Amino acid sequence: MKKKGIVFVYFKIIKKYSLAIITRKGLCICKKIFTSNSNYENSLNSIKMSKISLSLLIIFLTSLRNSSLASDEVFSPIFITDSDEEILGQFPVKRVQLARIVSKIAEQKPKCILVKFFLDLPKDREGDLELANAFSRTKVILQCRIDNTEKRPNDFPAKFLPVNYHTSFNNLIQGKSGWIPLTMFSKEANDLGFADIQNTSYVPLFEQYQGKVVKSLYLCALEESVEKGTFKISEKALKGERSTLQIVSGSNVKISYPKEDNLRFFSATDLLTDKISQKNLKNKIVILGYDGRKIHSLDTPIGKIKAHRIFCYGLFSLHQQLTQVHNADFIRTK
Repeated sequence: MKKKGIVFVYFKIIKKYSLAIITRKGLCICKKIFTSNSNYENSLNSIKMSKISLSLLIIFLTSLRNSSLASDEVFSPIFITDSDEEILGQFPVKRVQLARIVSKIAEQKPKCILVKFFLDLPKDREGDLELANAFSRTKVILQCRIDNTEKRPNDFPAKFLPVNYHTSFNNLIQGKSGWIPLTMFSKEANDLGFADIQNTSYVPLFEQYQGKVVKSLYLCALEESVEKGTFKISEKALKGERSTLQIVSGSNVKISYPKEDNLRFFSATDLLTDKISQKNLKNKIVILGYDGRKIHSLDTPIGKIKAHRIFCYGLFSLHQQLTQVHNADFIRTK
């Protein structure tokens, strides 16, 4: 009974001051909280802390802090919404507007910007040049896709082919042609990844394009979200420092979804009107996508979901499984 009482007192204090603990990113503030809270000071002084209760406290604090890491400290989605289109123009928005958005994000010093738009066709020359210039000022990941009906695909630069990975997988998504970013955009990109999926319960690590193994968009993002050298890919497993994920046919890894589609994100208008604090973007992987009525939806284990939300859920799940940093609700809070 005594041990249960100890844990209960700790829990009440931590619950009340959890934001302060997370903000300080560690246990160093615990002593200050315990001793400065007069309502609990006498109770704590009368309790002799055991090794078991201290262990439980540390586990609780670690899990509490980790619950915020997956979204708040790694990823930050910014989507163009229906209301944004009233200001920016109908989707797909002009590239001069995309350049504005990318440049605004770049000002906040993100770790990188992952652009969930296909940029394989030329538009107006001025807008293309402005967008390429915006890409040159920050680190960007651009997406590709397989499409064998594309008669004149742009070149896929060899520098983006995977290295130091096991890549001999059967049944990869494959094709001889596709939507590859314009050369002027690829030249400014940090990485290119293929965004095809065949089953919304799995995400591929690799695809095959024109006879060569290429990275998926998920793998490109994963490389940015964890420290270099902290995971390895073998024939049957994606192995991190804390966990091992099974790889099945087609280099696929199983993902999980939240109980409901509750992804939270910032809007492009919030960004352009300075309503997003720099702390929400600095050193984050910013996912720039679309969430308006024109985007298609796919069937998932929790119902139909818009495509760019599916990408976020898949990426969050992959990252969390690999790092063992969990966020039960898969949400991004402002």
